[in-house]
Amino acid sequence: MPTSAKQLNFGDISTDFDKFFNQNQDNLLSLLSEFISISDFIPFFVFV
Repeated sequence: MPTSAKQLNFGDISTDFDKFFNQNQDNLLSLLSEFISISDFIPFFVFV
């Protein structure tokens, strides 16, 4: 019996992420702060 694959669309992903974010907001923010350094994305400029 062949297995049928479910096609994902952006609406499904967005809805699932929104549910996850609203249910686990504190946990998600702590994970982001633990694993992502915002200073890596902000360039350091030296003005002379």
